Amino acid sequence: MVKRLVRRVATAACALMCLASLPAQAAIWEAQNEWTEDHERAYAEWSRTEFDKDYFHKPEQSTVFGLALDCSDAIYAMRIMYAYENSLPFAINDPTGKRRTLTNEFSKWDGYRETRREELDDGSWRTYQGPEYTEADKVRAFIEYIGDVTSTLNLVNDTYPVSLSDIQPGDMFLLPRNHAYIVKNVEPTGAMTTLSHSSPRAWRVMAEINDFPAEVPEDSKKRDGYRRFKPIDMLRTPGADIPGASEEQWEIAARLGGSREAFALATQEALASIKGDCGGGRASLHPDQQERERNDPRCDCRELCADEPARRRRDRAGHSRKRYPGQCHAFAGPRIAAWPDFRRRENPDGDRDRRNLRGPEHLYHRGRSGVE
Repeated sequence: MVKRLVRRVATAACALMCLASLPAQAAIWEAQNEWTEDHERAYAEWSRTEFDKDYFHKPEQSTVFGLALDCSDAIYAMRIMYAYENSLPFAINDPTGKRRTLTNEFSKWDGYRETRREELDDGSWRTYQGPEYTEADKVRAFIEYIGDVTSTLNLVNDTYPVSLSDIQPGDMFLLPRNHAYIVKNVEPTGAMTTLSHSSPRAWRVMAEINDFPAEVPEDSKKRDGYRRFKPIDMLRTPGADIPGASEEQWEIAARLGGSREAFALATQEALASIKGDCGGGRASLHPDQQERERNDPRCDCRELCADEPARRRRDRAGHSRKRYPGQCHAFAGPRIAAWPDFRRRENPDGDRDRRNLRGPEHLYHRGRSGVE
């Protein structure tokens, strides 16, 4: 009896020693901070100022330089890189079903050494193990892995819809199984700049379009449209139940008969901060951004209103792309004055005349991206 007890104790001690000798599993990067509203605003500002069409083509960005991506890969990659550079956690729903989430604590590359081959002088080949992956190597491998297992359809489960007036840089316009745009910037006039990669996956400069996406939200399951990444602690929560979520964009698109031009003008009107005092129209903006817009020399709301009749005459003459002194300038998008004109196309009884849904071509620049 005593000998049996001694053997069991010895076996347990040996097992503990073996476990202690195993290398500890390490995260891809350690998250020292947590996502807050301030971090989300900072992410929007970073998307506006730092994340540009050449982001994956800058040699100094060695972690992502040369990556072959498509449209959804680029969206996940930008979120990963901001989280990594700011010691924030990253998590999405795991599309493989092997675990609930894929996070920065993924230990797939712990102690990983890449197998390499080189040709010798005599024409033979030598196989050897490269150095152990650094933290930056693991981040790059993580981005590539996320790209391998996700698509635009997976973005639906990792994001939630936002109202048109709440759109900010870093958000996306999603078309499941088709394409996805990144919102790069929103001007005080409400004009938008988007970025996007295309298919197939390749190392390329992103397309930058000074225009709204060329589609409208029309998916019957409300999976498309303008969306934002979910809070990590609410990844399993339906998008419509996330605080701040809104499904108004589908209602607006349906009310406008699915007209792309009308929806773009409605989006711009919702985003335009010059409707009141410049920079004060969007409370979701960081105070520094609001102050920057108030001091924007292009914005003089008094002159914009005072010169409204003259500007509309110039618009009708086909000169809406020119900059006029003292006026806010929508650099390549529809001018906000066009939307009130468009609204007056409704019938007195409130029913919209669908034959007149498409406004004059000079009121809107149809700059399609040319990507799929």
